[in-house]
Amino acid sequence: MTRDAQDWRPERVLAGLVLAAACPACNPHEAAGLQPLSYEDFEFAEGTPDAEACVFDGDDDPSKLVVTTTDFSTGAVSIVDVASRSADVDVAIGSPDAIPVSSGGQIAIVHRHLFDFIDLLSAETWRSRVQLALEAPDAASPNPHGLAFGPDGSAYIPLFGSRYLLKTRLEYGATPSFIDMGIFADRDERPEASIAFRCGTAVWIVIQRYDWKGAYRDALVAIDTRSDLPYDLDGEGPDGTGIDLLGTWAKQVRADPTDPRGGRLLVLTTGVEQVDLREQESEWLLSPGDFEQVGITIPEQPLAFDIDANLTHAYVLAYVPRDAAASKCEDDWGLCFEQATIFDFALTGDRSVSVVENGLHALAPSLEVVGDELWVATRTIAAPGLLVFSLRSTPPSRVAGPINVGLPPYAITTL
Repeated sequence: MTRDAQDWRPERVLAGLVLAAACPACNPHEAAGLQPLSYEDFEFAEGTPDAEACVFDGDDDPSKLVVTTTDFSTGAVSIVDVASRSADVDVAIGSPDAIPVSSGGQIAIVHRHLFDFIDLLSAETWRSRVQLALEAPDAASPNPHGLAFGPDGSAYIPLFGSRYLLKTRLEYGATPSFIDMGIFADRDERPEASIAFRCGTAVWIVIQRYDWKGAYRDALVAIDTRSDLPYDLDGEGPDGTGIDLLGTWAKQVRADPTDPRGGRLLVLTTGVEQVDLREQESEWLLSPGDFEQVGITIPEQPLAFDIDANLTHAYVLAYVPRDAAASKCEDDWGLCFEQATIFDFALTGDRSVSVVENGLHALAPSLEVVGDELWVATRTIAAPGLLVFSLRSTPPSRVAGPINVGLPPYAITTL
């Protein structure tokens, strides 16, 4: 949905025309006090990035879910209490392409393509207590895609439509600054930055390096929050180097629960990757071949994943054909988006795969493990809402839902 809904190339042309009409003789980067694309003397952070004490959305023992909802004309935010399975509906205004981010008790709503602002919600009233519009010097719509808080509380916001990483404080009157990420981009000059998370003093950003011909590869890039400079992991220059991922179009990043030091991550791409930040390498936990056996054959199909506390099961929400054996997504995309299905992949033993439930519809990260339950948001027309499955059985069995959250749910996170 996000990649299709934000074909940024026409926007890039439009932005250039607008800038040329307004100031035909000026460089937009120079007008904003920023340097044009020239990296001969680019400065990198010294040392190596911090790979421990990673901070992700939600708490270790979440009690609530934050849900963004939309009918693609308007949007809202709802809060669901896990224990009572009840929802406070429409507690804040949303937008058609908004995602929730929670960290350290703070709840931010990231309003993405063409909306381009951040809402910071009050944890007591759920109302917006700060709302910041976002701009970038090189994009008509900077398209924020995530948020990570630095050690000092500053927000680092990846901009999918810009070559810059935006840094600001989520408070009125804050002055934003821009960290140049263009050295990590492909030839379109934008690294297509999406997910952000912090590990100690480093903020890590997922970049997609989407190329003009549709060939792309993802990587993890680290930013030193003390100097606000990116790290060049191979130290060789002149191009910036991150940790190359094995798959493409990363949808989610989660902590590896079996690593107490916090330096290993799990990333949903065209499989599920296990990334070691210290060794700066990735290997498959679930390979593209594992996905292909259930009909997941192209990067657009996976939506969300989570794992149990012992890393023995991975739960994946993805679109698949109704008849996986007879359909090939490369030949007919329509067949591959008929329904979203929840899969239970066993990571030990015979590595069997079970279907938890099918016939669903979803568009964004909308699956969370909470204790011994699996919560999934579905936009199914007949019965939209949140479904609850017990993880005490294999495959998990539905025990509640759909729980009404107002408009059809779009994305969820734990709090």
